[in-house]
Amino acid sequence: MYIGFENWCILFNLFTVYIFKLIKFVLVIILFVIGTLNFIKCRKFKIKPKASNSESFYKKHLLLGFIYLFISFGLLFNYFIFFLIWILDPLPDKILITSFNFSSNTEENIYLFLNNIYLPYQKTLYLCFSIISFVSFLNLGIAIVYLISKNKVKNISYSLFNIIFISLICGSLFGFDTFLPLLI
Repeated sequence: MYIGFENWCILFNLFTVYIFKLIKFVLVIILFVIGTLNFIKCRKFKIKPKASNSESFYKKHLLLGFIYLFISFGLLFNYFIFFLIWILDPLPDKILITSFNFSSNTEENIYLFLNNIYLPYQKTLYLCFSIISFVSFLNLGIAIVYLISKNKVKNISYSLFNIIFISLICGSLFGFDTFLPLLI
């Protein structure tokens, strides 16, 4: 059985959109569980205070629990995604996406023309760019969290700074918010 290039592109497009929806719900579940575990840890600090600075641990875990739950419900109900689009849209990125001219109208918003792309290979190319954008955004986020918690980690290698540098370059080429419309 021979599958043509256009049929392969259509199947890849459907699979990629499905995977992004799945990633969204997996992130919601992970963040909800982390927020709930922080609240459980707060309850343990309130019931059995172990040290004199347990009040600061209590406040820290309570704040972290609220932040994780806020982000998880924001991803679930899309208001956090729209907030990220609003924040990340003015960045001067998407150098490769603007050079490919996916649509005839160059002033058209990148989020609106995703459904207006008629050729399957153009949509496949855009979805490949969004996968690279998602990976670079995820690497940048994990590296920043790792740098913030550097007091717990003794040695930070130079490869972490290489990951941040490569993520910033990929984000400027492919866009930091290219993948966000696929999570809606």
